[in-house]
Amino acid sequence: MTKPALSHWIKEFILISIFSLFQAHVQAQQSEMDSLKAIISKNKKNSETVDALTSVGTLYSLTDINKSNIYLKSAVRIGQQINEPEGVAWAEELLAINQSYIGNYSKAIEMLLKTLKTGEQLKKIPLQRACLLDLCYIYDDLEDYSKGFYYSDKAYHISKSKIIKSSCLHINGYFLCKMNRPDKALPYFEKELNIAKNLSKKEGISMKNQKLGYAYTGFGMAYSYKGNYENALLFFRKGEAYLLKGDYDVPLIENYYYTALTYKKMKEKDSSIFYYKMALEQSVKINYVKGKLDCYKELANLNSEANPVMAVHYFKLTQKLNDSLF
Repeated sequence: MTKPALSHWIKEFILISIFSLFQAHVQAQQSEMDSLKAIISKNKKNSETVDALTSVGTLYSLTDINKSNIYLKSAVRIGQQINEPEGVAWAEELLAINQSYIGNYSKAIEMLLKTLKTGEQLKKIPLQRACLLDLCYIYDDLEDYSKGFYYSDKAYHISKSKIIKSSCLHINGYFLCKMNRPDKALPYFEKELNIAKNLSKKEGISMKNQKLGYAYTGFGMAYSYKGNYENALLFFRKGEAYLLKGDYDVPLIENYYYTALTYKKMKEKDSSIFYYKMALEQSVKINYVKGKLDCYKELANLNSEANPVMAVHYFKLTQKLNDSLF
């Protein structure tokens, strides 16, 4: 079966891990949609309409790709008519992501590289950073971790915000772990931790807890890849303690998932199943597609000998979710 498209993971990770807006975004989605459509209904060809069309396209991208594309293409058309290159570029960035949602990675990469060049020409750092992060997650899904690291590292170097730099450092460390280079990953998690520890009251205690939890989870991941499982579990527990202080769903899913993977490496099947179920519970809570797919797969494998009925159950859930993506 074709490997599932990156789909929801890109937007969820970027919105939650980097900007921490996902929950507020979901809760306000319908009222926001109504307000944006009211702007669009005025049929004015201006920047406000382009922004509204792009925003509606973004909201639909998580539920209806076809509708999303209609709004985004309208944003591109109007943006070109009124000579609004930045607005056009943002809509094209999202159209590229929609291509990745349906597994058309080559087209998505081509479009993102074009939009990245536009961002560089316009000297718009947020646009450049968005394209770079989109590219790094696409390459993660394609399991080309060296290219993923290349783009996440570029995003780190062009970013000025401590919060965003912290997220990019975590992604860098993650890619190095996936390349089986945990010793190289540790300095990135150390830098991430230092940023988290030095966050001021301006960033807020909630952000500080999230970043501390994420950094300690990164250390756990690196030590797990090094084979130092005792230290890995200590860091995972420390990370979990911070992440449980707030609604930090995606970081908590990563924490539980790699805790489960560590127990799997230790041949402690029951503990591994327990933590994969914890990760799955959080993934279902926010409809985190990648999290659900990864957990279904692992739970199916772990149950294959001792509980074949349950293994078939998780395998069917994997198939059903994969089919829903296309």
